[in-house]
Amino acid sequence: MKKKDLMLGVLVSLLLVGPIIAGPILFTYDHVVAGILVFVIPYSALALMLILLKVKKNKVVNTFPEAHKNFNIIPLTDPEILCDLYMNSALTFLGGTTEKGLDILYNWLGSERALKGSRVNLYTYDGKLMKEAFGKDRRFGDEEKFMSIFLKDLNLNDSNLQQFSIDRFSIGGRWLDDIVDNSAPEK
Repeated sequence: MKKKDLMLGVLVSLLLVGPIIAGPILFTYDHVVAGILVFVIPYSALALMLILLKVKKNKVVNTFPEAHKNFNIIPLTDPEILCDLYMNSALTFLGGTTEKGLDILYNWLGSERALKGSRVNLYTYDGKLMKEAFGKDRRFGDEEKFMSIFLKDLNLNDSNLQQFSIDRFSIGGRWLDDIVDNSAPEK
């Protein structure tokens, strides 16, 4: 165990246990304000530490400069390919392609260790094609833009798929089949 990890463990233990010991003693000797503060300050510090760790974990490092150039952007016109994306629960994003957005996406895929190679196929399409493929009664605007990536084009396996499935929400990723199934008209 690293010395830094050991020190962090000791600090967290003190912040958790210290108030439980010191608080009742202070209350017994009529130091009510100090007794309250001995609970509030350490637990607030723990909460802040957890928030900062969560933010740090979710931060995407910009490892690949000009990452947007690593996408093969494939505009779809064939509803059959869109149906294949649906059947394979493609990773899907709402919106069009921008350099900044693609840079974030590619760097996120890299930080998730989901890149198979240096290039990624990105399929783009609109709500009109979605309606053509899945029914005119679907709740999509004709001009809405979508982008999808086949999961088979990513480096996903049993060990990282579950975490990838959770982490995709942090950048707005959804499964295409969920999007389509949830767009059915209300009965």
